[in-house]
Amino acid sequence: MADKLTLLPKTIRLDTPFSLDLILIPAGEFLMGSDKTIDEEASDDELPQHKVQLPDYYIAKYPVTEAQWTVFTKAVMSEERWAVYAKERVFEKGEGTRPQKFMNWYDATEFCDWMNDQDLIGLRKLSGFVVRLPTEVEWEKAGRGTDGRIYPWGNEFDMNKCNTRGKTVFDTMNKSNPHDTTPVGKYSPQGDSPYGIADMCGNVCELTNSKMEIYPYTNDEHREHKGYPFVVRGGTWDEPASYARCAYRRTYTDFYDHGNGSCGFRVVVGLPDAKYKSDKTAPRHYSRWMKKYPSLGKDERGNSLCPECSLPFKSDFDAYTHIEKWHSK
Repeated sequence: MADKLTLLPKTIRLDTPFSLDLILIPAGEFLMGSDKTIDEEASDDELPQHKVQLPDYYIAKYPVTEAQWTVFTKAVMSEERWAVYAKERVFEKGEGTRPQKFMNWYDATEFCDWMNDQDLIGLRKLSGFVVRLPTEVEWEKAGRGTDGRIYPWGNEFDMNKCNTRGKTVFDTMNKSNPHDTTPVGKYSPQGDSPYGIADMCGNVCELTNSKMEIYPYTNDEHREHKGYPFVVRGGTWDEPASYARCAYRRTYTDFYDHGNGSCGFRVVVGLPDAKYKSDKTAPRHYSRWMKKYPSLGKDERGNSLCPECSLPFKSDFDAYTHIEKWHSK
């Protein structure tokens, strides 16, 4: 398998149904985690710094954008539901090129499943590769390269290379900080990783498939798809530089909720995790419930009602996720 994968192209460009650039992260070893003698802001859950071996995989150059997310939602919704949903799809400046935010793990996984169902980039020809969320180790290698650097470009923070609040939490008046998300690639190529991956530092934090556990990370642990709490990587536009370090880890405690306005995701194309298809506890594939219930009832507060038990949810996606988890036969 390894010899076959070395023949993969360095980049893949998808033009339909939306533009998507994928960059090959070559197989090999890299330094994961932090060394407190080099990074004084390193936290204990980033220790010890250690080497991890990974196979070839592709990762998207940019996080999923508003426009890409809209193509997906329009494809899986009925015309009636889309007509209602579309009223809320008013893009801010950038014509939908900003990263899609308010993301949770289930939404992001459903997006990946949809791409797999469409076989949009001929994945069957790529040695069985699938579209999925990155593991945290894949995310980190793509973001920092192999040498253990603190930021994608090196060890010194540079406000002009990323969308963060600044060096400290008090840098709110820094005029170079836009105080909001920015179109993907705005800080490229100066803020790119050694592999040419953009927006790995700031803008929106990004979901992974990995459960938060202590280091060192080993490939035979199967931390992926083990469930809550999922690891989130990268800083946001509203956080200081310490959150945007490549090794910084945290959990998305409300991963099934739409409560985090700064959380997005990007996709990986790589070998599937062995547990991915056999995980019976993860509420996925809720597009089938959209077909069965093309419109959901609302209560007096505008909450979406579960058609099976009438419990209220603040969005249709949350209601469909609940149905998949608790009412699947």
